Amino acid sequence: MPNATLMVILDAESFGISTLHQLRGRIGRGPTPENMCLLVTRLPEGHLPRAAPRCRRLN
Repeated sequence: MPNATLMVILDAESFGISTLHQLRGRIGRGPTPENMCLLVTRLPEGHLPRAAPRCRRLN
């Protein structure tokens, strides 16, 4: 989908960094420079600190 500008990845904590990076690279290839990839988790707040560093590395 070359014209996609938004991707939502559910349960993002279950993916490795390289997989998340590859998925993120699938959007924003069209003529529009704006794109967004949302990483969503269902983990309770107490568990988020373990997954957050992995997600921050993708910025």
